[in-house]
Amino acid sequence: MSRKKSVPPTRSASPVISPTKPFATVPVPAHRNPLYAALLLSLVAFGLYFNSIFNAYALDDVISITGNAFTKKGIAGFGDILTKDSFYGFIGSASELSGGRWRPLALVTFAIEWQFFPDSPRLSHFVNVLLYAFTAFAMFILLYRFFFKNNVYASFAATFLFIIHPIHTEAVANIKSRDEILSFLLLLGSLWYLMRYRFEKEKTGLLLISLVSYFLALLSKENGLTFVAIVPMTLFVFGNYSFKKSLLKSIPFVAIAIVYLLFRFSVIGFVQKSGGIREVMNAPYLYATVSEALATKALVLGMYIKLLFLPHPLAYDYSYNQIPYVGFDNVFVWLSVVLQIGLVVFALVNIFRRSVLAYGILFYFFSIFIVSNLVIDIGGTLGERFLYQPSFGFSIALVALIKLLFDKLNIETQIRFALGVAMLSLLFVPAAVKTYARNKDWKNDKTLFTR
Repeated sequence: MSRKKSVPPTRSASPVISPTKPFATVPVPAHRNPLYAALLLSLVAFGLYFNSIFNAYALDDVISITGNAFTKKGIAGFGDILTKDSFYGFIGSASELSGGRWRPLALVTFAIEWQFFPDSPRLSHFVNVLLYAFTAFAMFILLYRFFFKNNVYASFAATFLFIIHPIHTEAVANIKSRDEILSFLLLLGSLWYLMRYRFEKEKTGLLLISLVSYFLALLSKENGLTFVAIVPMTLFVFGNYSFKKSLLKSIPFVAIAIVYLLFRFSVIGFVQKSGGIREVMNAPYLYATVSEALATKALVLGMYIKLLFLPHPLAYDYSYNQIPYVGFDNVFVWLSVVLQIGLVVFALVNIFRRSVLAYGILFYFFSIFIVSNLVIDIGGTLGERFLYQPSFGFSIALVALIKLLFDKLNIETQIRFALGVAMLSLLFVPAAVKTYARNKDWKNDKTLFTR
């Protein structure tokens, strides 16, 4: 991502920070180059996952790499990877999971690695960690330039919270989950070029790069479909477009999403057997009543929020009965429902005031919705990797909330800085310990299963 000397105008020339627009441009001395902060964050991200580089293959790596006939063909397997279900190379037929899986981009990278360095898990782990480090760099630059308007401290804090979160261990330490990393990194790239397009005289070339990045993100994983809602919201909150114009400017992204879906359905169809899936390991709600299924899904959504605040315990297996069925007589179900409805209502009311806090909340809910089991059966009750993209919204919202509290209490700048450093330092130690230990759990199948 190239850096330009020009910066987008702030939303207000007033130095007063309102509750709904809690961030304003913060002058940064010349010697405090934000590039240094981005590089530091990248180093922290790399260091947190360095010990995962020495791991072997584990869990679903056999599906995507070691047991995938197309991946092991190397470059010669590209044709099959691009034109068949992503599990086809492993099981030899269309996936039995609802909706199928067409995520060719990550498999292409695995095939390239196998072509030149066959059976080399350390290389693949290294690539995952490197991509994660670059994600930290890209995230900070995006937040600093466009979302937090030159506020280096807020941008650093939000990125720091994201990269140290132990919930990401599955996405980074499990090679197969590179699809999550690539998808989110490319989505950040899409937003970067979209915002540059907005503030650099709407140059068509920048928009085209943004759209290409978006399409590649979809080829990595379908999570990017949620950006059909996130793009107009971003243009409205941070791009100073009117609500109507934000929707109009998002039409090309809707078109790309439709093109992707057409490609996807032409390759794998809907992959839905007559009568539905009858294997409980691939359909964890198979034995639940309609009421139990809905109540349990509501509870799981609450568990996702709990894991964001308290990522313990962590597990790779959330299949059938790991989370037992519950009904609407369960108090935790209603706590989850009330909490999430309250957050959504708050965000919907305040998003039209261009609230950064509301943006973070809605980013989270838009991102988690696609894996919520409410519309599409994802073949599992819960997955830690499914929080990889949504946790970006969580990080933004948490920093915005803390900033709002500081404003309400009229805390001076120097004290804010000291409190911020103290809070991040206190969070870093347990997060680093948890991440380091969890990386070791992903050493191989035996270690993972026994943990």
